[in-house]
Amino acid sequence: MTGMLLMIFGVLTFGAGMYLYKSADKAAQSPVKSPELERAIEMAKADGVLAPNEREIIRQLAVEQGPDAEEILAEVEQEIAEIEDVKSSFAIECKWKKKTLENRVLIARRDELERYKDF
Repeated sequence: MTGMLLMIFGVLTFGAGMYLYKSADKAAQSPVKSPELERAIEMAKADGVLAPNEREIIRQLAVEQGPDAEEILAEVEQEIAEIEDVKSSFAIECKWKKKTLENRVLIARRDELERYKDF
């Protein structure tokens, strides 16, 4: 009997948690954006630089959409700044060799090593 009560309590608690989770998620979502505004934002984020004309286009589309224009523009600027941070501090190099030369692996030629140091 106790086991059944604990199971029912667990199911009710789980259901209440899911309801609270979903309602909190809806409150935290950013404002709904029109397809044109979404496309303009994606194009601005593509190169990682928010040019003045891109900023103006996004501002105009956001103003047409509602009163959150400055909030949307600030969100875009923050996302682009995060992209710039990742671009400036991230590099991956992968080498795979099928054969070795006298049981040695040549990691890089001198010119490749110099370019890597410059990076």
